[in-house]
Amino acid sequence: MRKLLITLLAFSAINMAFAETPVILTVNVAKLYDGYWKAKEAEAKFQSSIENAQQEIQSMITEGMAMTEKLQALQAESGSPAISKDRKDEIAQEAQTQIQAIQQKERDVNAFRQKTDRQLQQRRQAITELHLSDIQEVVTEVAEEKGADLVLNTQGLAVVFSKESMDVTDDVLTKLNAAKP
Repeated sequence: MRKLLITLLAFSAINMAFAETPVILTVNVAKLYDGYWKAKEAEAKFQSSIENAQQEIQSMITEGMAMTEKLQALQAESGSPAISKDRKDEIAQEAQTQIQAIQQKERDVNAFRQKTDRQLQQRRQAITELHLSDIQEVVTEVAEEKGADLVLNTQGLAVVFSKESMDVTDDVLTKLNAAKP
């Protein structure tokens, strides 16, 4: 029994001595994303969508301001001593209608803003996931070419130290952008 135990320990020690050292590479995913041509194009289109939504909101706000100016004009007219009681009653009715329209416009602007924000967040997430998937595929490809056992992201606290020679970010970025038209 003792001989078997010594043999097993010796075999384990030999295996450990000849065990392959893992190949660990690092990559800066943020740099890859920022440098990836498809992500850049998608970001430009996304920014255009944001600008369009902001213009639509501004247009709605401008309409609301015009309604408020009309209300102020009605209020100024109703304060004039030269108008009849019937006209004052008519103005009061118009003012009440205008106030309701302004309140509805505020609700519409807020609802549009919330809906647009939600849609833009969902779109941003979908765009990010799509391009991160592309990046993941190419990182895997480069890692396999280099015989890596592990690739770590250098962003955040995941890696405190790495040799620059282990970083394959530029190799991956070159491959990502190789298909750029």
